[in-house]
Amino acid sequence: MKLCDDQMVLQFVLEVGIVLGILRCYSRVEVALPEEGGDLSMAFSYTNSKGQTYYLHAKDVTLKNGRKQTIYFFARDIRAGALDALPAGRKVIETERTGMPVLKKG
Repeated sequence: MKLCDDQMVLQFVLEVGIVLGILRCYSRVEVALPEEGGDLSMAFSYTNSKGQTYYLHAKDVTLKNGRKQTIYFFARDIRAGALDALPAGRKVIETERTGMPVLKKG
């Protein structure tokens, strides 16, 4: 049985670990690749109670007083600074009202 071009693309993409949506033969395939500078490795992901998937990122920032600090944030896509695992001593909680994931010490 010959695979259509979209199915061959999907098979290749799945082999390198990128998850795609539903694929039908001869349909248009949209691949969500990380933004420029993003990492193709498996980033830490969290799926909230609404079924939305978020990816954990970190960024080093300089505060107004000159002190450097690492901030952690979740995004709906993989960007530069994506983390493979939770930082030590942190856990993910979900806000009750919006369902957004946030990191908490503990």
